[in-house]
Amino acid sequence: MTFTELKERIDNSARKRGAKGEDISIVTVSKGRSVEAMLKLAEEGAEIFGESRLQEALLKIPRFPAQNFHFIGRLQSNKIKEAVKHFEMIQSVDNLDAAQLINSSANRFGKIQKVMIQVNISGEKQKGGILKEYLSDLYKSVVKLPNISLEGLMMIPPYFDDPEENRLLFREMFKIYKSYTLPYLSMGMSGDFESAVEEGANMVRVGSALFEN
Repeated sequence: MTFTELKERIDNSARKRGAKGEDISIVTVSKGRSVEAMLKLAEEGAEIFGESRLQEALLKIPRFPAQNFHFIGRLQSNKIKEAVKHFEMIQSVDNLDAAQLINSSANRFGKIQKVMIQVNISGEKQKGGILKEYLSDLYKSVVKLPNISLEGLMMIPPYFDDPEENRLLFREMFKIYKSYTLPYLSMGMSGDFESAVEEGANMVRVGSALFEN
Protein backbone atom coordinates (compact mmCIF):
# COMPACT_ATOMS: atom_id res chain seq x y z
CA MET A 1 0.00 0.00 0.00
CA THR A 2 1.29 3.46 -0.83
CA PHE A 3 0.99 6.33 1.62
CA THR A 4 -1.57 7.94 -0.69
CA GLU A 5 -3.65 4.77 -0.70
CA LEU A 6 -3.49 4.63 3.08
CA LYS A 7 -4.78 8.18 3.36
CA GLU A 8 -7.62 7.39 0.97
CA ARG A 9 -8.68 4.38 3.03
CA ILE A 10 -8.50 6.40 6.23
CA ASP A 11 -10.59 9.13 4.62
CA ASN A 12 -13.24 6.60 3.60
CA SER A 13 -13.37 5.20 7.14
CA ALA A 14 -13.49 8.65 8.71
CA ARG A 15 -16.43 9.68 6.53
CA LYS A 16 -18.43 6.73 7.83
CA ARG A 17 -18.45 8.37 11.26
CA GLY A 18 -18.84 11.89 9.94
CA ALA A 19 -15.21 12.86 10.32
CA LYS A 20 -12.50 13.92 7.89
CA GLY A 21 -9.45 11.91 6.96
CA GLU A 22 -7.29 15.01 7.30
CA ASP A 23 -8.08 15.00 11.03
CA ILE A 24 -6.56 11.51 11.50
CA SER A 25 -2.84 11.53 12.32
CA ILE A 26 -0.76 8.73 10.83
CA VAL A 27 2.21 7.34 12.74
CA THR A 28 4.34 5.37 10.30
CA VAL A 29 5.79 2.52 12.36
CA SER A 30 9.37 2.29 11.17
CA LYS A 31 11.06 0.00 13.69
CA GLY A 32 13.34 -2.43 11.90
CA ARG A 33 12.99 -0.54 8.61
CA SER A 34 15.79 1.00 6.59
CA VAL A 35 16.44 4.71 6.35
CA GLU A 36 16.03 4.42 2.58
CA ALA A 37 12.52 2.97 2.91
CA MET A 38 11.63 5.65 5.43
CA LEU A 39 12.91 8.40 3.15
CA LYS A 40 10.64 7.14 0.40
CA LEU A 41 7.62 7.35 2.68
CA ALA A 42 8.68 10.78 3.88
CA GLU A 43 8.66 11.92 0.27
CA GLU A 44 5.13 10.52 -0.06
CA GLY A 45 3.95 12.53 2.92
CA ALA A 46 4.81 10.65 6.13
CA GLU A 47 5.22 13.24 8.88
CA ILE A 48 5.47 11.06 12.00
CA PHE A 49 7.58 7.94 12.49
CA GLY A 50 7.02 5.50 15.35
CA GLU A 51 9.92 3.62 16.90
CA SER A 52 10.18 1.18 19.80
CA ARG A 53 13.91 0.42 19.84
CA LEU A 54 15.74 3.38 21.26
CA GLN A 55 19.26 2.75 19.97
CA GLU A 56 17.98 2.07 16.46
CA ALA A 57 15.87 5.21 16.53
CA LEU A 58 18.77 7.41 17.64
CA LEU A 59 20.63 6.49 14.46
CA LYS A 60 17.64 7.41 12.29
CA ILE A 61 16.32 10.60 13.86
CA PRO A 62 19.12 12.90 12.60
CA ARG A 63 18.28 11.87 9.02
CA PHE A 64 14.73 13.21 9.30
CA PRO A 65 14.81 16.81 10.53
CA ALA A 66 11.37 17.53 9.04
CA GLN A 67 9.64 14.56 10.69
CA ASN A 68 8.53 13.95 14.25
CA PHE A 69 9.29 10.73 16.11
CA HIS A 70 7.02 9.00 18.61
CA PHE A 71 8.21 6.30 20.98
CA ILE A 72 5.60 3.55 20.92
CA GLY A 73 7.19 0.62 22.75
CA ARG A 74 7.89 -0.31 26.34
CA LEU A 75 10.36 2.15 27.77
CA GLN A 76 12.91 1.00 30.32
CA SER A 77 13.69 3.49 33.06
CA ASN A 78 17.36 3.71 32.07
CA LYS A 79 16.35 4.78 28.54
CA ILE A 80 13.93 7.53 29.55
CA LYS A 81 16.46 10.37 29.51
CA GLU A 82 17.44 9.70 25.88
CA ALA A 83 13.83 9.19 24.84
CA VAL A 84 12.83 12.54 26.30
CA LYS A 85 15.77 14.22 24.61
CA HIS A 86 14.96 12.95 21.12
CA PHE A 87 11.25 12.10 20.84
CA GLU A 88 8.38 14.52 20.40
CA MET A 89 5.91 12.08 21.94
CA ILE A 90 6.12 9.04 24.21
CA GLN A 91 2.95 7.04 23.67
CA SER A 92 3.58 4.19 26.07
CA VAL A 93 3.39 5.62 29.60
CA ASP A 94 1.56 3.15 31.83
CA ASN A 95 2.75 3.86 35.37
CA LEU A 96 3.45 6.83 37.60
CA ASP A 97 7.12 5.99 38.19
CA ALA A 98 7.83 6.28 34.45
CA ALA A 99 5.85 9.50 34.21
CA GLN A 100 7.80 11.03 37.09
CA LEU A 101 11.13 10.07 35.49
CA ILE A 102 9.97 11.57 32.19
CA ASN A 103 8.96 14.74 34.01
CA SER A 104 12.36 15.01 35.73
CA SER A 105 14.25 14.48 32.47
CA ALA A 106 12.08 16.99 30.65
CA ASN A 107 12.76 19.52 33.38
CA ARG A 108 16.51 19.04 32.96
CA PHE A 109 16.21 19.58 29.20
CA GLY A 110 13.95 22.59 29.65
CA LYS A 111 11.11 21.07 27.64
CA ILE A 112 7.52 19.98 28.06
CA GLN A 113 7.38 16.32 27.06
CA LYS A 114 4.27 15.16 25.25
CA VAL A 115 3.04 11.75 26.39
CA MET A 116 0.11 9.40 26.09
CA ILE A 117 -1.14 6.88 28.60
CA GLN A 118 -1.22 3.34 27.23
CA VAL A 119 -4.33 1.45 28.27
CA ASN A 120 -4.49 -2.33 28.38
CA ILE A 121 -8.13 -2.52 27.36
CA SER A 122 -8.17 -6.30 26.91
CA GLY A 123 -6.38 -7.17 30.16
CA GLU A 124 -3.76 -9.32 28.40
CA LYS A 125 -0.95 -10.04 30.84
CA GLN A 126 1.75 -10.01 28.16
CA LYS A 127 0.86 -6.51 26.99
CA GLY A 128 1.94 -3.21 28.45
CA GLY A 129 -0.56 -0.60 29.47
CA ILE A 130 -2.51 0.26 32.57
CA LEU A 131 -5.73 -1.62 33.25
CA LYS A 132 -8.79 0.53 32.62
CA GLU A 133 -9.90 0.41 36.25
CA TYR A 134 -6.69 2.19 37.31
CA LEU A 135 -6.60 4.73 34.48
CA SER A 136 -8.38 7.52 36.33
CA ASP A 137 -5.89 7.56 39.19
CA LEU A 138 -2.91 7.58 36.84
CA TYR A 139 -4.49 10.32 34.74
CA LYS A 140 -5.01 12.53 37.79
CA SER A 141 -1.38 12.10 38.81
CA VAL A 142 0.16 12.62 35.36
CA VAL A 143 -1.72 15.83 34.57
CA LYS A 144 -0.21 17.40 37.69
CA LEU A 145 3.38 16.93 36.48
CA PRO A 146 4.64 20.32 35.30
CA ASN A 147 6.97 19.17 32.52
CA ILE A 148 4.53 16.74 30.94
CA SER A 149 1.74 17.49 28.51
CA LEU A 150 -0.74 14.61 28.47
CA GLU A 151 -1.91 14.40 24.88
CA GLY A 152 -4.10 11.31 24.76
CA LEU A 153 -4.69 7.62 25.27
CA MET A 154 -3.15 4.74 23.34
CA MET A 155 -4.12 1.10 23.10
CA ILE A 156 -2.71 -2.02 21.43
CA PRO A 157 -5.50 -4.53 20.80
CA PRO A 158 -5.18 -8.31 20.72
CA TYR A 159 -4.23 -9.92 17.44
CA PHE A 160 -7.03 -11.57 15.51
CA ASP A 161 -7.09 -12.90 11.96
CA ASP A 162 -10.33 -10.98 11.50
CA PRO A 163 -9.84 -7.27 12.35
CA GLU A 164 -13.55 -6.99 13.07
CA GLU A 165 -12.88 -8.92 16.27
CA ASN A 166 -11.38 -5.75 17.75
CA ARG A 167 -14.26 -3.43 16.88
CA LEU A 168 -15.98 -3.79 20.26
CA LEU A 169 -12.70 -3.05 22.06
CA PHE A 170 -12.20 0.05 19.90
CA ARG A 171 -15.73 1.13 20.72
CA GLU A 172 -15.12 0.63 24.45
CA MET A 173 -11.82 2.51 24.25
CA PHE A 174 -13.52 5.44 22.53
CA LYS A 175 -16.08 5.67 25.34
CA ILE A 176 -13.26 5.79 27.87
CA TYR A 177 -11.44 8.44 25.83
CA LYS A 178 -14.55 10.62 25.65
CA SER A 179 -14.69 10.77 29.43
CA TYR A 180 -11.44 12.78 29.37
CA THR A 181 -10.55 16.03 27.64
CA LEU A 182 -7.57 14.95 25.56
CA PRO A 183 -6.58 15.61 21.93
CA TYR A 184 -5.69 12.11 20.75
CA LEU A 185 -6.92 8.55 20.78
CA SER A 186 -4.19 6.37 19.25
CA MET A 187 -5.51 2.97 18.21
CA GLY A 188 -5.52 0.84 15.09
CA MET A 189 -2.61 -0.72 13.21
CA SER A 190 -1.97 -2.21 9.78
CA GLY A 191 -4.59 -4.94 10.09
CA ASP A 192 -7.39 -3.01 11.74
CA PHE A 193 -6.89 0.73 11.27
CA GLU A 194 -10.10 1.13 9.27
CA SER A 195 -12.35 -0.25 11.99
CA ALA A 196 -10.38 1.77 14.58
CA VAL A 197 -11.02 4.99 12.65
CA GLU A 198 -14.68 4.12 12.21
CA GLU A 199 -14.94 3.67 15.98
CA GLY A 200 -13.28 6.96 16.90
CA ALA A 201 -9.49 6.82 16.54
CA ASN A 202 -7.89 10.07 15.44
CA MET A 203 -4.39 8.61 15.35
CA VAL A 204 -3.35 5.27 13.83
CA ARG A 205 -0.02 3.44 13.83
CA VAL A 206 0.63 1.72 10.51
CA GLY A 207 3.84 -0.08 9.59
CA SER A 208 3.86 -3.37 7.70
CA ALA A 209 1.06 -2.34 5.31
CA LEU A 210 3.20 0.56 4.10
CA PHE A 211 6.61 -1.08 3.97
CA GLU A 212 5.55 -4.25 2.21
CA ASN A 213 4.85 -2.63 -1.16
